[in-house]
Amino acid sequence: MFIRVSILLICTLIISGCQTHDTLTVDKKKALEIKQKSEETQNLASGRKDKLFNFENENLSHSEKQALDFLYAWMPLSDLSNHTGDFYLQNVRYALKAKNTLPWGKNIPDKIFLHYVLPHRVNNEYTDTSRVVFYNELKDRVKNLSLKEAALEVNHWCQEKVIYHSTDEYRTSAPLSTVKTAYGRCGEQSTFTVAAMRSVGIPARQIYTPRWAHTNDNHAWVEVWIDGNWYFMGACEPEPELNMGWFESPATRAMLTHHRTYGHISTSEEIVTKNRYYTEINTLEHYAPTKTIWVKVQDEDQTPLKDAVVNFQLPNFAEFYNIASIRTNNDGIIEFTTGLGDLMVQVIHNQQYAWEKLPVPETDTLLVTVSNNSMPAAGTLREFLINTPQPSSTEDHSNVDRTGHAQRLKQGDSIRNAYVSTFIDSLTSLKISNDLEIDPTQTITLFKQSRGNWDIIKQFLEYAVPIDKQKALTLLSVISDKDRRDTPLEVFTDHFDHSINEENIDPKIFRSYILNPRIANEKISAYKAFIRDYFDDQFKTKIQSDVSVLVAWIHHNIEVRDSANAWGVPQLPSGVLELKVADTNSRNILFVAIARSFGIPSRINLIDKEPQVLLNNKWTDVDPDNNKVGNSPKGVLRLTFDAPQENTSLPEYFKDFTLNRFEKNQFKTLDFSNTDVLNKFPASIQLDEGLYSLVTVRRLPNGSSKTRRLFFEIKAEQNQEITIKIPEESENENTLVREIPINLNQYVKSWDTSEEINVQSLHSESGLVLIWIDPAREPSKHLLNDLIRLRSNFNNWNGNILLLTDHDKITPAFSPGEYPGLPTRTVFATDDSGWLSKLNQDVKGIRKNELPVALVINGEKEIIYHSSGYRIGIGDDVLNQVVTGCAIP
Repeated sequence: MFIRVSILLICTLIISGCQTHDTLTVDKKKALEIKQKSEETQNLASGRKDKLFNFENENLSHSEKQALDFLYAWMPLSDLSNHTGDFYLQNVRYALKAKNTLPWGKNIPDKIFLHYVLPHRVNNEYTDTSRVVFYNELKDRVKNLSLKEAALEVNHWCQEKVIYHSTDEYRTSAPLSTVKTAYGRCGEQSTFTVAAMRSVGIPARQIYTPRWAHTNDNHAWVEVWIDGNWYFMGACEPEPELNMGWFESPATRAMLTHHRTYGHISTSEEIVTKNRYYTEINTLEHYAPTKTIWVKVQDEDQTPLKDAVVNFQLPNFAEFYNIASIRTNNDGIIEFTTGLGDLMVQVIHNQQYAWEKLPVPETDTLLVTVSNNSMPAAGTLREFLINTPQPSSTEDHSNVDRTGHAQRLKQGDSIRNAYVSTFIDSLTSLKISNDLEIDPTQTITLFKQSRGNWDIIKQFLEYAVPIDKQKALTLLSVISDKDRRDTPLEVFTDHFDHSINEENIDPKIFRSYILNPRIANEKISAYKAFIRDYFDDQFKTKIQSDVSVLVAWIHHNIEVRDSANAWGVPQLPSGVLELKVADTNSRNILFVAIARSFGIPSRINLIDKEPQVLLNNKWTDVDPDNNKVGNSPKGVLRLTFDAPQENTSLPEYFKDFTLNRFEKNQFKTLDFSNTDVLNKFPASIQLDEGLYSLVTVRRLPNGSSKTRRLFFEIKAEQNQEITIKIPEESENENTLVREIPINLNQYVKSWDTSEEINVQSLHSESGLVLIWIDPAREPSKHLLNDLIRLRSNFNNWNGNILLLTDHDKITPAFSPGEYPGLPTRTVFATDDSGWLSKLNQDVKGIRKNELPVALVINGEKEIIYHSSGYRIGIGDDVLNQVVTGCAIP
């Protein structure tokens, strides 16, 4: 039975002023909206109604009914597919428990509670039972604190659990998985921290800059609601006070920071867009200088166009990325608050398209005319300089009381390291490999990659190796590191036990396209036994002999509603079969899951994200939308690159260039990151016929981007040759410093021995690289990872790299041994004499408080390059400088 809240009774109680402790205050209009949308959800999810809405035996209270109805009102397909009603009821009861038992709960308005405490979903993570676990662990720790003190304390607890470490971005780990691993990227840290805050009734939300304007990356952090205002903090990066974080300065250069609020909320903050499931709120005014601009869209007759889609884009990772998408009003106008840089504006209306530059500082209203002639034709070349906002001043935190703070951070690191020390060690891994008679090197690697999930890997190996050693090890090796870190035992055993291995299938094909649980960006699940039981033997026999039968079944039985899965989290295949409704991506994942379950090699093409099956040893496209099997007409693109100089590096995909195909009225970036086909030139690739563009980008030292976009057409059975041309950097655009003398007669202390090192002794004719880091912070970790990635290149240079940090930034979480892949001539030391502070005064542009600070010194003891603060690719810039500018002429 679906929950039917007594909305009219509740409204009557509220209107009459009679409230009970067991009633959440919801105004009449909102209550009716919740009721209507809850009923819509009931109809949409009728295929799982018994699993989602049956609470007849639960004796629900008024507030529980209200809270459940609120969650169901805006629940996306992923949540309707992947969990049961018991999961949501447990979340509701613990959210209400925190509200009713912790001292600040009664002071938080119900509107804030409903949108920023109650929701189980933070962003695009897979949700889990973290609220229960976190509440039980945190409640006694915070119960005697004020709301502000509790928020700061929870962030310390988060630091005890999780530290920053880059991970793949195909999916966002659930909070409990992040804790099990003990690290995560910023999106996972912030998701985890918001979940922790909400578990003890602290209103919290995740803030994202979808892409930075000045560097190729994004970032996420946390805001908490304290007594009527929102305050920011770095997730798992505790500070002594609120509104402090290393990202303060980079955020002043952002063109958008935003938050997606579960459901519909009225707010004084600017709403970017409001869809059926969430409200996107623009929070940029909290962080950066802003300007409100308008875009007016009209046709050739100057008639305003209603419901035209206006996409605001930034060049990032060598593509034009949508940071915001807004529909025009009745007058063809949209309003948007953004930073003081440039944007590209893409306008889509029906089958028409336009693309224009928007220089925000000089623009009040951008007029865009959309017509049949506004689409760039094949052969069109468009080049733009996209200026980025420059850094603005941030609040001075020098007077903040940091007494004991460094010690608390060290204590947090020690607690986390104590947990990490419980992970299986190499000797125990070796013993297990000997007992099971499996390869010791592979075993040690698998256990190391599994982190806190090592016991599950151990149980699986003990179960599967005696049955089929090779199959067991193949299954564990074909999945991603992240999958090894958080996949439960029943998923491994499902795919091990129920993957059909026909004798005539190539072992490599079986490994990757039948046995492999991973299909796209979903959390891998146990679907093979479920699917094999779901369909009868007759159906199985039919699809194994004719895959078009499966395509037809998908076409006729699975309803596609992309808008109903607005958060973009893939539905699990078993849930889609029960629900019979899915977004396109989840529908395609289901197709591949069914095919693999019956021994049919299948995949999602990683380049264009479309499903394929292997027929007659050829990958063949599948089109469930149109109930077709067969490849589209294709042509060949031949990409060439003429290096302007002998030592010019080859262009890299998603760094220097991308290819984009025009489909569904916009350009979609093709993903070649998982293939080496574009690692050398000339390169030939088969592409479906249609209109394409080649985007090339050069990131300038000040963060701005020179972009070049060539539009071209691929025709069936024809060859098209295009030369990759990276925009050139003119002399006045190169703002790198030149030849500033530096006194290297400075003393630092060796990290290992504490012996004094004269920096001058590390300098040679090849030059020297100086880098000040904060080893616990994400920006410095990015730079260290750059050095590891470029190790062989730096080893070909004969200079030293000196990595420096302040003594008080040394924590148990960091040791040089954690970075064994650094260039050979890397030296770690501490700068306890304040050398960086002196350089901060002597050299314009060096900002001592914005680490990392990198300096390249030439053979004449002159600074020829410096960089301060967060930016992706500093290592590449340093390498370029040591190769071209360090040696004495």
